[in-house]
Amino acid sequence: EVKPVVRVLGGLGPASESHRISKTFRFFADTSNGYNGSAVPVTFALEGSAVNGADYTSVPLSISISADVLNQILIVPIDDNLPEGTEHARLRLVVNGRFRIDPASPEATVDILDNDPAVPPEISITALEPVALESRHSARVRISRPEPDPDADLDVPFAISGDARPS
Repeated sequence: EVKPVVRVLGGLGPASESHRISKTFRFFADTSNGYNGSAVPVTFALEGSAVNGADYTSVPLSISISADVLNQILIVPIDDNLPEGTEHARLRLVVNGRFRIDPASPEATVDILDNDPAVPPEISITALEPVALESRHSARVRISRPEPDPDADLDVPFAISGDARPS
């Protein structure tokens, strides 16, 4: 049985929660191999850090596409007021016996840019020796964060104030 070859392409540029800038996944069912049917039922999985129906409007996991025509699914970001950073929606074609997957284009990704400010990391300051005596030249404090990210440095600006003067 002759089956169409389906490929998927991602949108050009990212989608964004700002002004709900949408992007599309584009599908093409190539029938140059002799397939003479019309509509092609296509199934796929939606993966990535962006969640279907939560980070973008709900998208069905199967569609019927026209052969030899560029078809599309629109990814419409949902402005959720949560600081998430850039998220990714990846569409991966899933074999259903009605088409073959183009091995050069089995999946595509759309990035969704967040418009909410990042939450600053939590830090704590603990006085280890809170009093500096003239006979002992220093007080000690510890600046730490409860859940450190071992892969990222954190600059913590601070100021020292009071009446004491360095000697």
